[in-house]
Amino acid sequence: PEAAAVLDAVLKVRGLPRRVDIYDDAASASLRELALTFYDARACMVEVAARAAQLEGLTAAAAAQDSAAAVADLQVAALEALQIYAPLGHALGMGPVAAELEDACFRTLFPESYGETARWLRAEADASAAGLEACRAALAAALAADPSLSSLAAGCAIHARTKSLFSTMKKLLRLDDFAAGGRDRASLFDLLGMRVIVFPRGSGSSGDDDDGDDEGWSASSDADAFDPEAEADATAACYRVLELAAGLWEAVPGRTKDYISTPKENGYR
Repeated sequence: PEAAAVLDAVLKVRGLPRRVDIYDDAASASLRELALTFYDARACMVEVAARAAQLEGLTAAAAAQDSAAAVADLQVAALEALQIYAPLGHALGMGPVAAELEDACFRTLFPESYGETARWLRAEADASAAGLEACRAALAAALAADPSLSSLAAGCAIHARTKSLFSTMKKLLRLDDFAAGGRDRASLFDLLGMRVIVFPRGSGSSGDDDDGDDEGWSASSDADAFDPEAEADATAACYRVLELAAGLWEAVPGRTKDYISTPKENGYR
């Protein structure tokens, strides 16, 4: 019965695009909110993964058939996935799958831009990967050597990432602010990035993860109820991490943003 209920919800999430006539940002956001509010999160996750598989199959079919109808089916599926299901995947913590889905949509809907962006990023890839890993190791060593961090938090994890093709294109085209016009490639500051996750004491998290990105000083403890003092210490640890990072690399003037003291309007903190 439980599996049947999830399957029923999957089919409802699959039918979301039929509820609107156009996949603009407002309509797409409403559909995503509907899915997250009323349907089982597991069903939403299944459909995000299913959309990635569907797009792969339709791409192969369009290449084999070489017909206008097959190409049209592929483009509609890509638009639905890009506007509704990839953002849904990001909201559900399916970052790698959602990014893969976005890149597949990008390749389908904007093949020339995809090709140019891919060639540019590919030319930088080897040096970027080596530089990013060197930076991650340097920061991990600095965190491990700092005596104050282990007293302020249960641990931390360092996640390093390269920006996806689609995310890069969005930044270049400034899709969030068309009036500002596009950017040149030299003005993109976050093609490479690291995120340090700090775990409050009593969170039950030790900083260990499947990526091997923990820096090695963490200590775990049993999960507890929310502890304001532990939260305050973890916030102090965040600022200490920032100080250590600033000791390794020079900050770009005007680019430091504090979303702890001043959260974004969308709630990001």
